[in-house]
Amino acid sequence: MNTNRDNENLDFYRGDTGFHEFKLKNDEGEPYNLTGFAVRSQARLTPDAETAIFDVTITDGQNGNSFSTGLIYLLVPPSVTKDMPPQCHYDIQAISGSLTITLAKGMINTPADVTRV
Repeated sequence: MNTNRDNENLDFYRGDTGFHEFKLKNDEGEPYNLTGFAVRSQARLTPDAETAIFDVTITDGQNGNSFSTGLIYLLVPPSVTKDMPPQCHYDIQAISGSLTITLAKGMINTPADVTRV
């Protein structure tokens, strides 16, 4: 499977909702159907760090997590992004039984907000 999402770097502003839409396609260019998979994402300071900065379940935003459209949405709440380091590693994996597929990976850059409330 080729998702064309290796090393996709993201920018989340510290204290804001972190959001990114991924449009996954199979080798033929069709939307990748992940029906039956659980999809989740973690971020860590380094890939080998013991402690996760976040561990979230991914939603497809359209079909009640059926993941048939090839669209998945990474959503990280402000309560998490407010304490994120300036840069960390993330990946997104689809899991079904003993099968695990890494759909995307890269860095998350988290610059500080200038406006304070």
